[in-house]
Amino acid sequence: MNIHLLGPFLAFAVSPNNNSNNAPTAEASSGDSNFWPLLQLPPDAAIHYDESNGSKGHLEAVDSMMNYCASHVTHMQTRRDLGGTDSALEGASWDSVTLRINNARRSECLLDRQGFQLVSCPVTGGEIHFKDSEDVIDHYYPLCEKVLLESTGASLVKAFDHNVRVSGSKNHDKEGNTVLQQPIGVVHNDYTHVSAPRRLEQLGKPPKANDSMKSRLEAQGLNSLLDPTIVQEVLEGKRRFAFCNVWRNIQPCKTPIQQFPLACVDATTQELKDFLTFQIIYADRIGENYFSRYQTRHKWCYFPEMLPSEALVLKQWDSQGTLALKKEMDQVQDFISTFSLHSAFEDPSSPPDAPSRESIEVRCVLIWDKKE
Repeated sequence: MNIHLLGPFLAFAVSPNNNSNNAPTAEASSGDSNFWPLLQLPPDAAIHYDESNGSKGHLEAVDSMMNYCASHVTHMQTRRDLGGTDSALEGASWDSVTLRINNARRSECLLDRQGFQLVSCPVTGGEIHFKDSEDVIDHYYPLCEKVLLESTGASLVKAFDHNVRVSGSKNHDKEGNTVLQQPIGVVHNDYTHVSAPRRLEQLGKPPKANDSMKSRLEAQGLNSLLDPTIVQEVLEGKRRFAFCNVWRNIQPCKTPIQQFPLACVDATTQELKDFLTFQIIYADRIGENYFSRYQTRHKWCYFPEMLPSEALVLKQWDSQGTLALKKEMDQVQDFISTFSLHSAFEDPSSPPDAPSRESIEVRCVLIWDKKE
């Protein structure tokens, strides 16, 4: 079994793409399994167009499959050794559901409401080599920080990590100094009630040996990415904090994303009871992600054919979010999204010769001024 490290916690084995000639081998299907589920199209996948004017118009939605945890699952975990290899999944069972994924370009999606937002984010002032980690940290991190400062009202934004994903790449493939990872095909969120404040606390401490920012911080004479005093104020509830990803297309020749695009769940359709904690057990700590059980109320959206001049801002945690406060939407007057569940999927509107997906997501921490 090939295990692909995908982020601070999550690992995933990517399935074949029916439109791709260089896709990896399938590993498992839905149901009880020690392995990760497949990214696949349902047999009856449909493409829906707006025909209100009597003719085939703009893309309205597509049907595809999303991989949820089965409804009876109560706990999932894996054990990760010092070399980064995972044991077989424990407690895993999958529910691959055919559902509709709406064209988000046809409606307004806002970060504090739906949990995701498309923004204009052209790269200016010279080309960035996205598969060169040093270039990304030096020149792209500042752009991501600027975009989030301008769009969220946060007073402090720091980028601290990133992943480059290429569909069809193999386990631990490298290009230059960058490890290439694969699109994630499980409905998930990167942080939980436990792991979000824990990660924030870590950013106020000296970086570990494998931290991408370690050499930068040392060169600047800094002991940590965040001021420990500010982190403590956040942990005491005196400041709001959030984690957001800035996700963009990095395909060459300015081609749009067509293969394995990213889809998100409208946060207004999520409830606390949907989520299941997935634990990654290390020798010295336990990492956590949220997986989800399928709910018919989940409204899925994506932005078809994202261009390299666009970026998707995706909320991964917000301490001021309604669910973070352990409340439901009908218990508050002003709903604020906590995060948006998300997953890659196989798009039936993708042409058979679509180029491999190449994307980058940059993880950022956001902190607001002290509460009055």
